[in-house]
Amino acid sequence: MKTEKILNQLIKPLVLSGAYKDETVALKDIVATQIEKKIKSYNRTALLHKAG
Repeated sequence: MKTEKILNQLIKPLVLSGAYKDETVALKDIVATQIEKKIKSYNRTALLHKAG
């Protein structure tokens, strides 16, 4: 439940400010953004190892 409370504290202000339509959309967008960043980071690392 601690994780749920933290997520609520992070996402609720984003919804209240109008940045996101609702909490579900906010969470999905944040998760998708983090996954994209991890993929880019992995691809850069893979390219460095391949070149070296």
